[in-house]
Amino acid sequence: MLLTKLWASILALAAAAFLAGMMVLSLGPAGGFTDADRAAVRAATEAGLAAIQAEIQSSAVQRAPSLLTDSRLADALDKFDPDVAEDDPRFVPLEQILADVSEENLLGDFPKMTVGIVDREGKVVAGNGIGKGLLDPAAQVAMRHAKEGAETLLSATLGGRLHVVMLSRPTEAGYRLLAIQPLPTGAGSLLRRVLGTQHPAALVRNGKIVGDLIGDLQVGPQIERLATEHAEDAPEDGASDVFVVGSGLDARIGAIGRVPGPAGQGDDATMLVVLSRATAAAGTRSVGDAIDEAIASGRIKDIAWPAVLAVLALGIGLAFYLPQMEVVGPLRRLAGELEAIAQGTQHQVFHDRYTGVVGEVARAAVLAQEALHAAYLAEQEEGGEDEARADQGERKRPKTRSRRALSRSHRRAPSRAHKAVPAEPEAAGDGAATAPPAAIDLPEDSPPGGMKVESHSHAEPEVGPVAAPSLFDDEPPPDEEAAKAELALTPEPTDTAAPEDPREAYFREVFEEFLQVKETCGEPTDNLTYEKFAQKLRKNTEQLLARPGVKDVEFSVYIKDGKAALKAKVVKA
Repeated sequence: MLLTKLWASILALAAAAFLAGMMVLSLGPAGGFTDADRAAVRAATEAGLAAIQAEIQSSAVQRAPSLLTDSRLADALDKFDPDVAEDDPRFVPLEQILADVSEENLLGDFPKMTVGIVDREGKVVAGNGIGKGLLDPAAQVAMRHAKEGAETLLSATLGGRLHVVMLSRPTEAGYRLLAIQPLPTGAGSLLRRVLGTQHPAALVRNGKIVGDLIGDLQVGPQIERLATEHAEDAPEDGASDVFVVGSGLDARIGAIGRVPGPAGQGDDATMLVVLSRATAAAGTRSVGDAIDEAIASGRIKDIAWPAVLAVLALGIGLAFYLPQMEVVGPLRRLAGELEAIAQGTQHQVFHDRYTGVVGEVARAAVLAQEALHAAYLAEQEEGGEDEARADQGERKRPKTRSRRALSRSHRRAPSRAHKAVPAEPEAAGDGAATAPPAAIDLPEDSPPGGMKVESHSHAEPEVGPVAAPSLFDDEPPPDEEAAKAELALTPEPTDTAAPEDPREAYFREVFEEFLQVKETCGEPTDNLTYEKFAQKLRKNTEQLLARPGVKDVEFSVYIKDGKAALKAKVVKA
């Protein structure tokens, strides 16, 4: 019980500590963002920038320079003169030839792509595709960052969207092939696989969203606000630090980064802005950080310490009171009752006063007391029968006998089996319908090793002598002395008299024992007749002997739930 009280006290102390921690958390702002939240946003921004770089490097515009290998386009570029009028026989329809070649080899597979031919000054002399109007600004950006005599792959923001731009090597005549294609940011793109689900994002230029939002959350104003306030904090490469955008419970954290290539350079650079999906209201705050903050700010004194101490005192008080009320007190009362019974000042345990486990112990004590009392009465009466057995002499036992031994669950009951010569009860012939004796529990097999199942009334009562005809009078002897005298005067049965079956004598012995136990238990025995009792035993004996391997059947009388009961036991051959 000491360990129980100690453990309950520890729990009470923990409850008080938790209450104090909750109060400390309530002193600061609700929610918040942890270092892990900030690290996750920054990592998502870095991953988004890497996804944009991968999309640029794997863009299909890199296949555009292969159009220059087509003989029709190559001949047209060699003969093309921009100063020749259309009605001149030397005029070359370069734009038509470019359209035919590009549709056959490239635009049929990539319809969002646009191609064009630019001269040495970066002027577009021919074009084909859905974005022909974007070829001039794309050519300016491409020629500004073009590598001498080499292909150039770069990014550019054109027409409110981020594009991938490809500029080929110059031909002998100085012409270059220009190809542009919008950077994919929708479903299935690398950028959408990295961002959108847990971190809404968007591409922003000059404080305005370029293209569509990445993700299903409508956080456009917050993305534009973060890009406007922290555009100068974006590094040339990689993601910036994490910033808080908004205030209160609706605040979010986010990071910003410049897109790779020329599109992310300069004051009007295009940037990737990533926000957290969760707001400050859904954030967490550790108790340790809250305690440090409360101590640093001096608000630790604002905790309701009287309430914390009251919870602690209540928990410790209940830790000592409840075990005393439910277990210790009832056990002490029960011990007092048992001591009073031992001293003779009380006759029984009043088990109805107890509940729970203590009540079960009290009821078990009552049953144990009843069993001891029955055993005591049986022992007292058995001592008075020894003298009668000595006069009757040793009699032959039937092969099957009733074994009697006292156990904890089977009580011994006093027997009056041989105070008088057994006689048929008067009620045997009155024709009254009587109830059969207690149901017999028939086990399937005997214990191993041929162990005998002991009945539990009293030890080894003598089997009565075979009844002579002269003893079956209507009325039994008035007392024990008269029974002894009549036994002495009764002549020994002659050879002509039919001897009683040993099994019937055994059944009568069991019947008398069963009758005696019922009287000891205070049960009525007026309507109990030997004929119906023996008929039940014969029937059960025949059924059990019919089983293979059964040699004999024994019956035992015992007390069950305060009533006499009978049980059969088979003996293997």
